[in-house]
Amino acid sequence: MNRKQAWMAVAGLLAVAVGAGCTKKESAARAPQAGSKAPAAMANTPAALMAPDVAPGTVLVEVDGTKLTVGEADQRIEQAMAMRGMEIPAEQRARMLATYRQQVAEQFVVQTLLQNEADRQKVEVGEAELTNALATIRARLPEGVSLEEMMTREGVTEATLRSNLVTELRMKALVEGQFKDLKPTEAQVAEFYDAGKERFAQPESVHARHILLKVDKADDEAAKAAKKQKIDDLKKQLDGGADFAELAKANSECPSASRGGDLGTFGKGDMVPPFEEAAFLQATNAIGPVVETEFGYHVIQVLEHNAARTVPLDEVRETIAGRLEQQKQQQAFGDYLKGLKAKAKISYSELAQPPAPPAIPGT
Repeated sequence: MNRKQAWMAVAGLLAVAVGAGCTKKESAARAPQAGSKAPAAMANTPAALMAPDVAPGTVLVEVDGTKLTVGEADQRIEQAMAMRGMEIPAEQRARMLATYRQQVAEQFVVQTLLQNEADRQKVEVGEAELTNALATIRARLPEGVSLEEMMTREGVTEATLRSNLVTELRMKALVEGQFKDLKPTEAQVAEFYDAGKERFAQPESVHARHILLKVDKADDEAAKAAKKQKIDDLKKQLDGGADFAELAKANSECPSASRGGDLGTFGKGDMVPPFEEAAFLQATNAIGPVVETEFGYHVIQVLEHNAARTVPLDEVRETIAGRLEQQKQQQAFGDYLKGLKAKAKISYSELAQPPAPPAIPGT
């Protein structure tokens, strides 16, 4: 678990995913692949999820006298899917709903066990912790969107939000108490590194930027000749000392134009062959000759050429230590949860047989 993260379910629900830009292959010289279509928002009706042959009042799972019904579970599933704009196709509804119910049931078991244990140990949350949690949520919202607007949109009152946060923070404090002295030793880090050095091998790569003038299949010879003349003129300007980034922003027809033509670092196999061959053979910082690919005409400048190497331990020590610590935390949480389950009375219905052991909440 990353102790710097909020580890709050409600914060996760309010977080907004941001899409990334084009990949190197799309930016530089490889045909774009068909993307998946975003699912339509589901209808906001319980009937869209609930199976007609299961009564909403049917108990899905019970933990020490606290029950979760099918109706309550389906409502949680519906709300989560609506927030994410998801929809279950009719032909997959029964199978997917069964899986989601199992997941919700196990989440309910874990949360109930942790809440009950936090009550038993009288774990308290101070106002300062709650204030910090709210500040974390606000910081994660998109620019121009207030927490109050988001709460209104999702139908969450301030009292409910604060109550949920207190619950999550109490569970967080309880679980983190099990994670003391779990940092790996230097010997364990070195052993992990030595046992799998091939994982730290980096192939030869280059960091390059380019200017692209696209040539379409519909272009006739005159159009192609005009574009070739323009790319030759741009190369002459670059040879004469013109600013590469500025020319790329003004002329390149690749999405990388907004970054001054910068494609970042890429290895062999990431670009189409003519582009790759030119980039890997070109001298660093030189303005290379015009290169023609299936996308059009390119002028390339290699900014860095990195030889193949094995990353030394000093450069990955912190990453390895973090991974090993997370593994220890996962094991510690699993053992702790197993102990809580052993002391509790848990009854699963046939609809909610437990799936694989859950991960640490929030990781």
